Amino acid sequence: MSRAGRLLIAVAAALGTLALACVPAQAATPITPGATAVSLPAYTGTSTLRANLTLTGALGGLLDGLINPIVNQDLNPLIGALQSLTVNTLVNSVLGASGPNQAGTPTQQSTPAPATFPNDTLPSPCGTSYGIPCYNATAGLSPNLGPLASLSVGAINGYTQQVAATADATNPIFGRATIANVNATVLPTLSGLTNPVVSAGLFSSKANCPNDNSAPSAMESGSTIKMLGGLVTLDLANGGDIANLKVNGVAYASVSVLPAITIGNLTVQPFGPTAIKVSLSLTAASLVSALGLPASAVTALLGYATTSTVTLSIIAGPNDAVTSSTAKAWGMGIAVDLSGSIGFNLLGVVGATVAIPTGIVNGNYGNVLDLRLGYTSCSSGSNPTSTAKAIPPALI
Repeated sequence: MSRAGRLLIAVAAALGTLALACVPAQAATPITPGATAVSLPAYTGTSTLRANLTLTGALGGLLDGLINPIVNQDLNPLIGALQSLTVNTLVNSVLGASGPNQAGTPTQQSTPAPATFPNDTLPSPCGTSYGIPCYNATAGLSPNLGPLASLSVGAINGYTQQVAATADATNPIFGRATIANVNATVLPTLSGLTNPVVSAGLFSSKANCPNDNSAPSAMESGSTIKMLGGLVTLDLANGGDIANLKVNGVAYASVSVLPAITIGNLTVQPFGPTAIKVSLSLTAASLVSALGLPASAVTALLGYATTSTVTLSIIAGPNDAVTSSTAKAWGMGIAVDLSGSIGFNLLGVVGATVAIPTGIVNGNYGNVLDLRLGYTSCSSGSNPTSTAKAIPPALI
C-alpha cells in the first residue's frame, strides 16, 4: 500500500476515535412526572389525649373557698396527667417525617429490579447503590413519650425506587420499609395490664405504584407479634393477611371469625378486617393510682370519686389503602386509646366530671399512641404526552 493510502487510513481511524470520544454518555432517566414515593420508620395519627373538667352544683361565696383548693390541689393535677399532646411530635422527631431516618421520592429511574416482596433487601451499601434514597439504623431507638407510654425499636431500614422500564415493564415507583424488635408500653403500673402491650419481632411493608396504567398494590409481612404478653399472638402472611391468630391459646382461622371474647376484665375482638382490639374497663382507683400523682392527691381523689366509665383500648394490626393511582401500607399499627369519664362528689355539694374524649375518630386510632410502623406510600405519575407540534388544518 502506498504511503498516501496508509496516511488516509490513519487519518480515518483517528477521526473515528475522536467521533466516539465525543458521543455524550446517556443521560439518567428522570422519574415519571408526578410520581412520588415515601418510606418512613413511623407515621402518626393526629389525635391527642386531652381531658377536661366540668363542675356542677352551687358555687360562690364561702363554698368557693372550700372547693377551689380541691380543684387546684387534686383535680387539676389529674387533668394535667391525662394529657399527651406531644407524642406525635416526639415520635416524628426520631422515627417520622421530621427525623433523620426517611427516604423520599427518588430523582431518577434505576435498575436492577428488586426481588419479590418480602425477599427484597435494602440496597447495600445504603446511600450509594444505584443512587436510591434509603436509610438504615441498627442501634436501638427509644423516643421519650412522657409518663403515659414508652416505645423502643431495634433495627430500621427502608428505601424508595422507580425501576426503569428496561428492568420492569410496569415501570413502578415504590416505598419499602422494615422495622424490628418493637415494644410499646403504656401505664406500666396499671393493675390488670400486662406490658409491653404490643411487641413484635420483625415486620415490613411495600407500597407499589406502576406507571403503565396497571393497579397499585400494598403488601405487609411480619412475625412474632404479641399483645399483652402473649394473650393474643399473630403473624402476618406475605401480603398482609393475619395468620396464626391465637387468643388465650385458642386458634382462629382469621380475624373475620373471631368473636368478642371476655377474659377476666378484658375484651378481645376484631377491629376492622386486619386488626385486633383489646379493651380494659378501668376503675377510678386503678387509673388514678397509675398516673404518678402525689400520694396526697391520689388519696383525696379516691375519697371523692363516685363513678368511672373509662376504657383503655389497645389496637394492633397491619393496614393499607389503595386507590387507582396511590397506595400506602404499614407493617404494624399500634394504637392506645383512653376514653370515658370519672365522676366526683366534692363535699356533697358540688359534682365534678373529668371527661376523656376518644381519639378513635376521623381516621385516627388512639389518643395515647397512634403509630403506623414500617410506613410506605406511593403515587403513580402521568406519562409525558407527545411533544410533536400540531399541523395547522390549513396546511393539511
